Amino acid sequence: ELWIGTAGGLNKSPDNGLTWTNYNHTNQQNPISGNFVVALAQQKTADKNIIWAATWKAENLQEEYGLSKTENGGLTWTVLLPGIKVQNIAADGANVYVATHDGLYKSPDYGATWFTFPPIKEKNSGEAVYTLEHYSVYAENNLVWAGTADGLARTSNNGYSWDIFRAFRQTGQD
Repeated sequence: ELWIGTAGGLNKSPDNGLTWTNYNHTNQQNPISGNFVVALAQQKTADKNIIWAATWKAENLQEEYGLSKTENGGLTWTVLLPGIKVQNIAADGANVYVATHDGLYKSPDYGATWFTFPPIKEKNSGEAVYTLEHYSVYAENNLVWAGTADGLARTSNNGYSWDIFRAFRQTGQD
C-alpha cells in the first residue's frame, strides 16, 4: 500500500500508484478531521496495522485540527486530539508520540489514552527547552527524539530525563 497526504485529504494506492482512493473530510461517514494532511505514520505490530495522519483544517468550515487514525485501511477514521495542531507522528510498539503546537503527546495504548510530557529539562545542567511547540518526533526501541525551534531533545526513559542538543553561534561571532 502507498499512502500520500495532500491539501485535499489522503490518497491510498493498493497497486503502486496505478489506482487511487481518496479519503477526505466530506466523503465518508467517519472521516478525517481536516483535509490538509501534513504528516503520516504507520504503526505496525503483531496485533494492529494503523495509519496515523496529522489532519488540519483546509477550506471547509466543518473541518478541524486533529489526529486521525484508521485501523481498517481507510474505511473509517477515528479523530483524536481534536483542535490540536499536530505536526508529526511516530510509533514504537504500542506507543504513539505526537509533536504538536501544544507540546509532545504520548499514548501507550494505540491512542486509547493520552498524556502530555512535562516541559523538557536536563536534570544535571538545568538546560531546558523554552517552547511548547514541537515540530518533529522520532521513536525507536524506547528512544524518543523531539525537535523544537529551541533545540533537539532525547530521552530513553519515558521523559524522566532528557539530553538537549543545540547548535548556535555566540553573539558577535561570524
